[in-house]
Amino acid sequence: MFSVCTSFTSCLSLLLYLAFFWPHAAFSNSSSDPSIVESESRNVKESPPIRVVINELLYRREAAGKPEFVELFNMGDEPIRLEGWLLEDSETSSRLPGEAVIQPGGYLVFTDQKSFANKSELTFYLGSWPGFSNAGDAVVLRNPTGVTADSVRYSPEWTEPRAGPGVSLERKDPSALSHDPSNWAVSLHPNGSTPGEINTVFEVDRRGPTAVFARVQNNRIETIFSEFILITPNTRFSVNGRPVVLHEYQQAGADRVVLSHNPGSADTELIVRAENITDFQGNQTVSTELPVARKPAPGDLVFAEIMYHELPEDTLTGAAQSEYLEIANSSSFSVSLEGIYIRESTDSDGNYRYILLTDTRHKYLSPGEQAVIYPETGNIPYHLSRTGLYFGASETLNRRSLRAERMTLSLVNTGKELYLAESSGSILDFIHYDPAWHNPNIVDTRGISLERISLHNDSNHGDNWTSSSAELGGTPAEVNSVNQSRKIADAGSGRITLQPNPFSPDADGIDDILSIRYELDQPDYLLKVRIYDRYGRLIHKLADSFRAGYSGELQWDGYTAAGNQNRIGIYIVWVEAYHSANGSREVLKEAVVLARRLD
Repeated sequence: MFSVCTSFTSCLSLLLYLAFFWPHAAFSNSSSDPSIVESESRNVKESPPIRVVINELLYRREAAGKPEFVELFNMGDEPIRLEGWLLEDSETSSRLPGEAVIQPGGYLVFTDQKSFANKSELTFYLGSWPGFSNAGDAVVLRNPTGVTADSVRYSPEWTEPRAGPGVSLERKDPSALSHDPSNWAVSLHPNGSTPGEINTVFEVDRRGPTAVFARVQNNRIETIFSEFILITPNTRFSVNGRPVVLHEYQQAGADRVVLSHNPGSADTELIVRAENITDFQGNQTVSTELPVARKPAPGDLVFAEIMYHELPEDTLTGAAQSEYLEIANSSSFSVSLEGIYIRESTDSDGNYRYILLTDTRHKYLSPGEQAVIYPETGNIPYHLSRTGLYFGASETLNRRSLRAERMTLSLVNTGKELYLAESSGSILDFIHYDPAWHNPNIVDTRGISLERISLHNDSNHGDNWTSSSAELGGTPAEVNSVNQSRKIADAGSGRITLQPNPFSPDADGIDDILSIRYELDQPDYLLKVRIYDRYGRLIHKLADSFRAGYSGELQWDGYTAAGNQNRIGIYIVWVEAYHSANGSREVLKEAVVLARRLD
């Protein structure tokens, strides 16, 4: 019996997989033992399909006396006795016990600690443990004939955030490539690992590869993909629509290509595109593109938001803010975030404290985009952090988030000097924030961030900062609520716009809600918004002391404050913008027609 591939892509995937990876399955970066390659090459046709795979690895023990372990998973339909099988690292090997039988769809765990092995019948103690290195190593599983069943050459750099002490690397898809870093992630389990259980990051790979990062390297463009890719005769690469030549593509890192294109000093944003690429699972991508990130120059990345006086945890809801910083790309090009960090002012001895960020690799900001810097210990992605949960962040914002391995950023309430720097030590931006920059009309600024008004004006000018007008008190990794590159209204010439007008709040899904959009000449106004009928009688109070910013929107559902339906007719929307600190005041009024459809 033999099987045939049913399409060009599946044939090519199989051939490239065998040619590319099988001879190097023991660990592709090490060929110190030629017999490894020779033995595996001789046994390619004789060996059964891979059914037992390395599924989880805890290589960095929590503390002395705590376990390391390797978890295996049986993808097959029959139980497999592992007697005579070998578990190896790059230097030593350990023979698996005869009583180790792995059931179909089941797990077995092997460890160097007896106490850990005694906790489960699925866990076996190995006296001669290979001893996997914290700096990266090979993990090899061989069957009794010496053929490699599976192998992984892991590296701490595989994942961001990196696996901390007592936190395992988990495989996402057992059937996907073992040595593709994208197929592994740190465990999300509260205990740091899931020995003998389904992995917390388990996900069947059904998506084609995408470009995730591109940068200039040695006058060429290096492009990183979300997973290992296959280069086929139909694969094409281009920059700004012009075809470019593939300069480098290596088997040891098939998620990376280098293109022979000299970007020079182009004054336009470079966009790299890859067409007709596929992964080793056969998932195809017709086209994927992204901007080429440049190294930031001073002023390209600037501080854009500061939450220094966060709200404490709510005893009823458990919700809590945390300090955070936001930076933004003020340039007209995409810029890299790799290697950036925060430092404080220099002391009398010329020393300074700094905040290292754990996960800047392969991250960038497009022009005008923002990134949030948040403190959290442990491998907590932004959308699950205190800040992310409080502000309802989506998982998509993780790309524009940078974690500091600490519980606080030490942002004092009285003001502080902060420097934004890149890996060479060059200062990108400097700020000495001041509580006096807050909207003077707000008495209690706890839980309200300082937001920058314009990315292009002075970082240390108080007039370029004010209190966030967002309902939750801030806009981390989002456009600032008071953002304004220019004034949208001259002094004393604010305006409101009502849409739709007429509107018909009859719950038919058409024109049911009145949108009240406003534009003002200053960001520090507080708003009062009232609805009156044509006789001047108060119908509804929509807002009191509402932090306005330069512009925004409120809505009216057409009902009274008591929830009663209003009659059809003309109503007056009355908006008062006032600034109690300097005494300025502006009143805006517009009429709206409340109507209903006739049957």
